[in-house]
Amino acid sequence: MTRQEKQWNEREKKDIEQIHQRNLKIIQEFKNGEKLREWELKNFDEDFQLQWDEKRELHALESQQRFFQQPPHASCTRGRGQSTRDHG
Repeated sequence: MTRQEKQWNEREKKDIEQIHQRNLKIIQEFKNGEKLREWELKNFDEDFQLQWDEKRELHALESQQRFFQQPPHASCTRGRGQSTRDHG
């Protein structure tokens, strides 16, 4: 490289560094926003999982409750000790 090309390259490197330094604050704001969005999404996912688990448990309990509250079947309501032939 010629001396002039080397000087030009050095000026370009300095210009790029200056632009980078000026934009660091803006870049940092975006990085902070990105971190906040990731944190918020993580919290949404955790909340959803907790709600899903609660609903699953509630549905299981309601199902058990309905099962035990069902009236007995007709075959179970006949008098004890009576055979099915007596009800002919």
